[in-house]
Amino acid sequence: MNNRSKRIASQLPNGYDKDMMKLKPNLLCLYQADHPDEIHFFQQVAQHFDDLFQIVVLEKTKEVSWSDYQGILSLTNEPYPLPVCSLTDFHLETIWEDPLALLALQKKLLHFYSTIQYSPLDDLPFHFSYCDIKGQVLYDNLKSDTGFAAFGSEAQDIEDWLIADLEQSSTHTLHFQIPNDSFDQILMQTYEMLYDAKGAPRGILQQVQDIRPLLNSYLENSGQAIVGWSDVTSGASIKNNLLDD
Repeated sequence: MNNRSKRIASQLPNGYDKDMMKLKPNLLCLYQADHPDEIHFFQQVAQHFDDLFQIVVLEKTKEVSWSDYQGILSLTNEPYPLPVCSLTDFHLETIWEDPLALLALQKKLLHFYSTIQYSPLDDLPFHFSYCDIKGQVLYDNLKSDTGFAAFGSEAQDIEDWLIADLEQSSTHTLHFQIPNDSFDQILMQTYEMLYDAKGAPRGILQQVQDIRPLLNSYLENSGQAIVGWSDVTSGASIKNNLLDD
């Protein structure tokens, strides 16, 4: 078996990847000894996705220390005491020659990565995601636009028309207000195209923010205040009385 495909967590201290400068989840792949196609499949996964995971390939009969891993890649529907990424939908004999199947595998593994790999962005109060230049999700904190955890939901790619509008925008940024019944929050959704130092597009950031605290701070410092729409005749702010004297 290829040594690279049998990389184990102890090769890097605490799963630390010196090239990526971040922790990589340790995944376990369990194969059946009498199914060589499973061994070959897991070897290929370990080789092509080693920038995301540290993958250990073991025969099912081997004793496993579950606490050493953050997830399981499985070709069956068996229950495990860890988060499972089920790969039962893929045909092992043909997947490496099928571009659409490879794209589906990549998307599934990226989504699994985002669900088991902790990021400080997971704790943001509202929805945050990062996509590649084609709009395919690389990370999503799976929060709803209003801030509640979107249990059971899946990350959504960015639609083509939005990407086109971003490319045509002079600031490469789009802002949309999210309808909200309460005036306690002013929710804005922002899409921003990101570029490297040479001006080449690198990806798309999407985030939702409650801008009311920002507006409150700005208006307080400038001697203004936000008032309800029913109380104003022109605009969303009025001057502080102290400044009118």
